Amino acid sequence: MQRTDVKHSAFWVRDYNKKKLYNLIRRHVGISRSELTRMIDLTPTSVGKIIAALIEDGLVSECGLAADGKIGRNAIQLNIVPEKVLTMAIEIDVGIIRGGVLDIGQQVVTSYSTSISESQPLEEVTQLLADIIGTLYQRLTPEQQDNLIGLGIAVPGYVDRKNGVIRQSPQLNWKNYPLMEQLQRLLPRPLPVLIENNVKAEAMAELIYGTADKRQNALIIDVGSGVGAAYISRGRVQTGKHNAMGELGHILVGSNGVRCSCGRYGCLRTHIARTSIEERTGMDFPSCVAAAKSGNHLCTEVLTEAAHYAAVWIANCVNLYDPEVIYLGGTLQEDWPEFFTQVKEEYKQYIWEAVRDEQYLLERTYVCASKNNLILSASIMFYQYLMTGVMIDEELIHS
Repeated sequence: MQRTDVKHSAFWVRDYNKKKLYNLIRRHVGISRSELTRMIDLTPTSVGKIIAALIEDGLVSECGLAADGKIGRNAIQLNIVPEKVLTMAIEIDVGIIRGGVLDIGQQVVTSYSTSISESQPLEEVTQLLADIIGTLYQRLTPEQQDNLIGLGIAVPGYVDRKNGVIRQSPQLNWKNYPLMEQLQRLLPRPLPVLIENNVKAEAMAELIYGTADKRQNALIIDVGSGVGAAYISRGRVQTGKHNAMGELGHILVGSNGVRCSCGRYGCLRTHIARTSIEERTGMDFPSCVAAAKSGNHLCTEVLTEAAHYAAVWIANCVNLYDPEVIYLGGTLQEDWPEFFTQVKEEYKQYIWEAVRDEQYLLERTYVCASKNNLILSASIMFYQYLMTGVMIDEELIHS
């Protein structure tokens, strides 16, 4: 679909300011018009007109009075109407597909999950995805269906976001699969669809709902079925030329190491990822952690090695990215909380001395606390909605 360049049009500017005000109201519950005017480079008249349009669209509501810092005057408070902005969210991971519909206030409207196996043909998995999407869509009221802004799909691995192709997902054993093309013809109606790497989706969630928006730059590191990273700079998730930035798990740490699911030998994920730990110990990950606590030598050795490799490469990331902060999390850490403690105790000894006194490593603030995996996939579309120049990018609707 040919792109329409609206960057310099009056519509784009008006819509950009509309989004900026909407996002400020979302972040500052109960904010007034005069407070918004002080936070944005617009006149009170312009702010008033945009707020009036947002109220008319049903996106914002007035909700009472509050002191506005001026004697004898109370200001009308403003809040977003979260249920007016919905997205469908799909998370695909090893052995499971989770789906749901969420509003921009993080409330789950409806959800559905099902298991998948490694041996299932890709066409069968795609049909299963379409069935889940159709089921979720039918559960919505007509008004909720109208409020859908699109569909976000989070997948582990290297994703060609522009073309909707899974270039390589070692965890899922998918390669060069045109998921977007296959899925579009099965949707209940034309919808904007974005497919994104799961760790970049986590970074988007941290920007929208966590504390990363308060940082000039930050690095998100996730350790689960794989090992991935996402770099945030000046309020944007960076992608690199091919959207492959952050494939930390496939950095080689030894060319004669264990064979990785990507086909090479010695990838970092073979030492850290929970699936690799399970293969090496012959136990599921929670059992491995329990066995290590009970004195099992093999499990203790493998987990200690995982923390060591993580510490070394987090220290390397400090040199590579010079981030203000590194957020560490993932399903490995959720089942083994001591992982973070061990890594934090060790990584500093590997950091370059000139910056060793800086406090870099933090537990992920939003994702770890949320316990809502679907918000990651939902954030793919909410990020597009909040951070781009037009309310819905029609280029994302593939007919």
